[in-house]
Amino acid sequence: MRRAYPGSKSRALALAIKGLGQDSKDFATDITEAVYNTKLLQKFFPRETWAVINATASFPVREALAAIEPKKLRSRVIETLLYANGRVGLMTIEGPGRNPNSIDLIAQGYEVMRANEQLKDAVFAVEEPTRRYSVGQGCSSTTMIISDARISMLAASMATSIAQMRAEGLPGTGGRILVGKVTDDGIGLNWTHINVPPVRIVPINGNSLWTVRISECTHQKILKDYAGNPSVETGGILVGRISETQQAFIVTDVLPAPQDSQRSKYEFVLGTSAVREMLEQYSSSCNYALYCLGTWHSHLSDSEPSERDLQTAMEVASSRSVPFVLLIRTPLSYCAVSASIS
Repeated sequence: MRRAYPGSKSRALALAIKGLGQDSKDFATDITEAVYNTKLLQKFFPRETWAVINATASFPVREALAAIEPKKLRSRVIETLLYANGRVGLMTIEGPGRNPNSIDLIAQGYEVMRANEQLKDAVFAVEEPTRRYSVGQGCSSTTMIISDARISMLAASMATSIAQMRAEGLPGTGGRILVGKVTDDGIGLNWTHINVPPVRIVPINGNSLWTVRISECTHQKILKDYAGNPSVETGGILVGRISETQQAFIVTDVLPAPQDSQRSKYEFVLGTSAVREMLEQYSSSCNYALYCLGTWHSHLSDSEPSERDLQTAMEVASSRSVPFVLLIRTPLSYCAVSASIS
């Protein structure tokens, strides 16, 4: 028989903070309820709130905060996470207007760690470091076992960085990713700081609630490919993550079109040579944290999706069980179409 916890954990934490000479206010309500409750949102995050620090490492909490419109939650969110049994730390800071937001930044953080051999091997190991552990009788919890010393090492650096931003101000032109890795001897810590520009947000199907959120890296690669093929349509493969709560395709990168792709003035046909192998290699390199989202292609004039584009979207939707998007780059802008969403 489980024994009831004597009071809420939030209350216990508030008392512990008070013991350090700091005032705090505890709330025992589920934070995810604030997404649809304006009064609760105002209670949790008063207008004068400097920033929201999410140290829960909870996926539902992160998704819930990202789903709140910036005009309803003006305070930027700072996320702190630990990976690989405490050998790697990740901190993200949203940009002005919450663009990029935490979901964008975490996804781009995966790209950063996937591209680094040491981080990739530590973070995306096939053997998952989180396991279910029994707690008392008939109760268990999924967690990652990390020593207090290791947590303190990473937490101290994160707290110092947050205190510095509190004094000097949050990033002014975009978001930021901080990746920390404990050295092989276990007593050192190296941090990498990456500034992340705002993402480009493209509505799908013209007025759909769903959007495509395009990272700056992706945008620049598309522009380069577009400029290299000025007289024909070109394209490639979109990769990243889907946020169903936020109703968004988070595009972190593009993969090049296969060599058997066909380019002409009026059509781009993505080749099939080694596509499956290329996508498998990409996704397996990050243990499927990132995956194929769809394709992109160019139009030589500023036009809406063609009948062929709409037909292709329907064909893809009927053959796939997961959402898929077609992104179109015109000389001046983007548009997107999908038959996988409503």
